[in-house]
Order: sequence, then C-alpha cells, then structure tokens
Amino acid sequence: ILKMGLNCDLRVLKPEAYGAGLVHFTGSKEHNIALRSYCIKKGMKLDEYGLFQAKTNKLIACKTEEEVYGKLGMQFVPPEMRENTGEIELALQKKLPEPVGYEDIQGDLHTHTNWSDGANSTEEMVKKAIALGYEYYAITDHSKSDIVANGLNEKRVKEHFKEIDKLQKEYPEIHLLKGAEVAILNTGKLDYGNELLKEMDIVIGSIHSGFKTPEKEMTKRLLSALGNEYLTFLAHPTGRLINQRNPYEYDLEKVLETCTANNVAVEVNAFPSRMDFDAEHIRLALQKKVKLVINTDAHSTQNLDFMEFGIAQARRGWAKKENVLNTLPWKSLEKQMQK
Repeated sequence: ILKMGLNCDLRVLKPEAYGAGLVHFTGSKEHNIALRSYCIKKGMKLDEYGLFQAKTNKLIACKTEEEVYGKLGMQFVPPEMRENTGEIELALQKKLPEPVGYEDIQGDLHTHTNWSDGANSTEEMVKKAIALGYEYYAITDHSKSDIVANGLNEKRVKEHFKEIDKLQKEYPEIHLLKGAEVAILNTGKLDYGNELLKEMDIVIGSIHSGFKTPEKEMTKRLLSALGNEYLTFLAHPTGRLINQRNPYEYDLEKVLETCTANNVAVEVNAFPSRMDFDAEHIRLALQKKVKLVINTDAHSTQNLDFMEFGIAQARRGWAKKENVLNTLPWKSLEKQMQK
C-alpha cells in the first residue's frame, strides 16, 4: 500500500516473458480480451507469462512489447491507445496513426508565476523552461477577477510585461510570450478589454466561476467568449478536478465547431488534478478539426515537469503531432498564432 493510499502490485517476470507481461498489464481489459480472442483464431494464446503456440505450448519469443505485436502480424500499439476502440483492426492493416511523441513539444503556453498564485518568480520559471529545452515559453498569470488567485489588474499586467521584456534580453535563447489566463465572465465577456488583450501574444480563456450554470447558459457564455478576436485558446475546457469537482455542462460539439470556425485552439491540460480533455473529448475535437495545445498550467518550476501527463492524455485520444499547436517550431507557431 502506497503512502497515498493506493494499492500497488509488483510482478517479477522472466526476461523472455517481459514483453508479454507489459502488454498484459498496460492494456485495458477490453484491449486484452480482443487481443486474446485474435490469438485464439491464429492458434496462439497470450497471457502475462508469454505468447504461446496453442497446441504445443511452445513459447514464442516476446521479450519486448514490439515483438509481441510483431509476432501477431500487427503494427505496434502504443500503451496509451490500448482501449479496444479500433486500434487492433488498424494495427492489423498497418494503418495505426502515430501519436504525438514525448519529445515533440516545443514550449509551454500556460504557466503562472508569483505575480499571481504561482510559487516561483518569472525568472525562475524561465530558467526551468530553458533547462527543459523549450524554444518558446508563455507567462500567463491570472486576470483581475480571479481574486483568490491574486489576479492582476491592468496596471500590474503592464508592470509584469516590462519584467518579461527585460528577461527576454537576458535570455535570448528562448522566445518569451506575454499573456494572461483571462477569466470568462458570466456575461461571456473576457476579464480584460481589447485594448490590453491586443498587446498580448497569448490570450487564454478560462471558466473559473459559475460551474453549476445550466448547460444552455454555459454554452452561450463560451460561444460569446470564442467570438473575441484575440482569444488564442480555451484552457482546461471541462473545469473538472478529479475526485473534487465534476465537469461543467455545455454543448461540446457546438463549442468545438465554433473553435474551428474562429481559429481558437483547445487545451489538453496536463495538471494531474485536471487532466482534461479526456480521450473521448480529444477524438471528437480532432473530428471537428480543432487544434489542440498541451500545457502544464504550472504554478511552480516543479509543475513544468507535468507535460508528459498531458502528452499521454493526447496520445490516448489519438492526437498526432500535426494536431498539436505547440509541437511547431517557433517561426511556424508565430505565423499560426497570427491567424
């Protein structure tokens, strides 16, 4: 039993069965059932101890996961995609899409500093972003209505932007983007006026209040915000906090269609207590041709390491590199954001 209360099983396997063990324990139950059913049709059997010939019980070499799928005549299925949602059929046809990779992200576009509710200074966050090898990095503290988060009024925003300009000169190896996580008010308007928004490189729209607003009203609120010409992307777009708060309700399809029409991206939030969108939402967004952006929503330098969780979530939704805005190199991102 881990200190956090979860049960954890430790399984030790022989090297020759290790690949089969990984397939067995990292796939969902549904994926495993479908995979084993396919094995039976092919005169084989698969369990955590290996892939075997059914008649002779002879172990077929499967030291790695790739080898297991290869012996089954399949393209390798990444662990995040093992949900029995069509991946086995596509793997047999060698047509499984390659999901966004863990090394593909070029920058984090949603982060906070101690100007609002972050734990670290702007410079400390920038230095960590450089250490992570990012090409670009956005500083996006909370807007004035988020009083609990020490949101910035217009005067403080401009003061912060001066500090960011100064840091840009000190750290020319990374492109620093000035922005804000701007509250979407109950009226659907953004928390800052357009005069200030147009000075920003990144404008993030977020719901931080009225989570129990009826679906129709929440949809109207979001659609109104999406009409703002300066909005770059919609952050943590379900509002859920795992085991703490349910998602707010709105017409997701209509909102996603409006995002596409208005060139507004949607965030896959990597913060462990959020982890939204989920896989189903991501696949719907891709169907609607919505651009995704994977961010940590970091409130400390340590939080910047959360990026891998967001990437994993995007992979579960079958997002490819070209679907994710912040996989672009700087010059391409700059052009894309101008749209």
